Amino acid sequence: MIPEVRQYLVINDERNQPVGILDESFVAEYGEPGVKFVIGGEIWRVLQVFKDKVYVKPDDDPLGAIPTWIGEEIPVPYSVAQEAGKLRAQLEELSRAGKEFDEIVRELAGRYGVSRDTMGPALSDAHKQAKAVLPVPTDQRVTVEKVNELCIVNACFGTLVNRTLARLLAYKASAELGETTATSIDPYRILLHSETLEPEGVIEILRGELSADLQKDLRVIIKESRFFRWRLAQIARRMGVLEREAELTSVVLDKLMRGLKGTPAFEETFKEVVRKDLDLKRTLEVLERIRSGEIELVSLGEREEPTPVSSLALWRKRYLALEPMMPERLRLLAIASAKARLLSEARTFACTQCKDYVKELQLHELDEKPKCPRCGSAMLGMVEKSTEEVWRAIEFLERGRKSPTWRELHESAKLIGQYGKLAALALVGRGVTLAAAREILAKEQKFSSKFLELLLRKEREALFRRFRWA
Repeated sequence: MIPEVRQYLVINDERNQPVGILDESFVAEYGEPGVKFVIGGEIWRVLQVFKDKVYVKPDDDPLGAIPTWIGEEIPVPYSVAQEAGKLRAQLEELSRAGKEFDEIVRELAGRYGVSRDTMGPALSDAHKQAKAVLPVPTDQRVTVEKVNELCIVNACFGTLVNRTLARLLAYKASAELGETTATSIDPYRILLHSETLEPEGVIEILRGELSADLQKDLRVIIKESRFFRWRLAQIARRMGVLEREAELTSVVLDKLMRGLKGTPAFEETFKEVVRKDLDLKRTLEVLERIRSGEIELVSLGEREEPTPVSSLALWRKRYLALEPMMPERLRLLAIASAKARLLSEARTFACTQCKDYVKELQLHELDEKPKCPRCGSAMLGMVEKSTEEVWRAIEFLERGRKSPTWRELHESAKLIGQYGKLAALALVGRGVTLAAAREILAKEQKFSSKFLELLLRKEREALFRRFRWA
């Protein structure tokens, strides 16, 4: 189900100028006074959220700042992360057999059928770690180290398993240490922010009886999270309990939590979080592999500098400190972030020819030249509506009434029929109209950096139009 997502205009309170847009999900989870986040390559501190605007002021300290593209990345599956871990294990074996890096790259590139230019950068940090005679994190080895206030857990388990493990580790660590433990993850690492938590403590938690109370602990963890409250609001909107235009303030969310506790909506929200945001089944498998000894846990202790593989985990902190002086790097990061955001967008597609095909898809699931699986037509339209609303629009059409939803489907189908998936990618841009999408596609017909820069420019223009009329 495509969520009913509102957007908030971010305004620099000191200059009364717009600096960007935040999705409702981000504001619901992080939109509290004092929270720091990154947008436009700069650090901002939230002053207040009022109606559809977030008022902020600049901040210099990057520590604890949250990148606003969190949640936009397409999750890396468990199987892909495990394969990356197996690749590291092969590198470690070849390195310890005395082979040089170029020779290792050539051999592994041949095994995997990729170019050396692709394989080399992917193996560079793991090779540095192996050359330093440090254990390399693999598909069967988890390493834990402490650098300043960060515990870095290198774990090749993918986005959803690492997210699940991170929440469990933070929950257990906070209970044992009596302090809040913040977390951040990527598909290959878990970061735990705590002054007192040690690598041995993390290993002790992972070796403990986590799986025994996993379901019960997860219920507590999930229901205490701000993101659960946002998902609850989405389900309440779908069920008609909450008006679609209602602002998701803390007061509204608190009332929803109290009012819907014990109802089917509450239970459905829990199931949706487990299904979409976490991976309970795989996490249980990982914990069983740890308990059986199949996965090795290794403490690398406290360190002055992170190990080569862990150094990537600190990229946010380094990048935040340096980025204002590195416009080219900022440009590349903005492009990469936009690419991930567009591909992870979900829309409902419908065949405007046979009118017998309606399906919700994320754009990364879409074929380059999409066609209706029923009739083979390339006239697939796209809207940000539920499948139920699209079927309703088709029913109205059969009665001789063209609804706004059908008109949007019809117009977008002409563009998608001509340009394929690229047209859909242009149309999911924030505030990008059909006319703006046509302009972009007339100038660039590939999913390239140029295409993304053109789209980002149109998004900025839409942002300033919105601010001017706000």
